[in-house]
Amino acid sequence: MECLREEPDSPVVRFWADFYGIKKEESEDEDMVPVYPGHQCDYEHIRTWEGDEFTLHLWCTFSTVRYGPQERLAYQLWDGDTLIFEGEDYGCSPLNAIDSDASVSALLSFLSLRPGDTDEDYFDSYNNKQIEWRDSGRAEELSFHAIELEVQDNDE
Repeated sequence: MECLREEPDSPVVRFWADFYGIKKEESEDEDMVPVYPGHQCDYEHIRTWEGDEFTLHLWCTFSTVRYGPQERLAYQLWDGDTLIFEGEDYGCSPLNAIDSDASVSALLSFLSLRPGDTDEDYFDSYNNKQIEWRDSGRAEELSFHAIELEVQDNDE
């Protein structure tokens, strides 16, 4: 997975950090920037969502998707101690805040898709662990959390 990277003090990173009110943590090492796990990217952790044994981490990549105005977020979905999905390709709706329940709900909806919900070739890139997880019923359980978040967001 290729990582689009801007220097920590580049105008692009400063613009988006100012726009979202993200402040670099003060430390003895001024060049220290939070890093997206497993990659050498300067992403800012913006939210952690937890539901039952599921944990979703979101990072701001300070970039947009290739063809559109959507913010491009990095994410990790954990089921207990097992990493199920990881990516840097989630383009959240420009109508919602990147750390909102609506953005989390939409991402959970994509990650919980099952056969019959979309075209069969959607799952071609899934590895064996992801297929087993999906078919075990855990994807369906995750989809209930997505629906719950969407309903809560609409009620507010």
